Amino acid sequence: CKMDFVFDAGYAFEKESIVASSMGQLINKGTKAKTAKEFIESVELLGAYYDSNTGGDNLTITIYILSSKFREIIPLVLELFHDALFSEEEVENYRSIQFQKYLVNQEKVSFQSNNEFMKLIYPKGHIYSQSLDEKDFVCINKDRIIKFYENQVKAKLFRVYISGNVDHADPVSYTH
Repeated sequence: CKMDFVFDAGYAFEKESIVASSMGQLINKGTKAKTAKEFIESVELLGAYYDSNTGGDNLTITIYILSSKFREIIPLVLELFHDALFSEEEVENYRSIQFQKYLVNQEKVSFQSNNEFMKLIYPKGHIYSQSLDEKDFVCINKDRIIKFYENQVKAKLFRVYISGNVDHADPVSYTH
């Protein structure tokens, strides 16, 4: 089955550029109970696939898992939403990698064209007309990411979309 957990935690909610997407990519890099490696191993042991996508309005955490393991993955995913840790080492490593990707993308015509196209179709100041700058990568730091996580994800309401072979006669109810 496929489960999408959708939070109001997209770019529109960030005060500094790139913080929302950074938090979305780093949310699975450890919790109070599990290291990043332990979390990933737990997901893989269940045969699940984890993905995260940050857009203009939402952060979507997607889990693909066999229906028979559906109930087992829920507490693990909820752990991310309540107890994620953002270690300094993981944040710095992520920032460095993203900055290198940015520098490579700056050389690509398709990247530059897309940025210019977005500026033409959306008015100045619109969330989709903004493009990254080198100075934006300074915003990727542990404190800003944690603050965004606490304001937009931790113990916040979210939407869940479930598709696939799930027993609808046996509703799932979890609290953390």
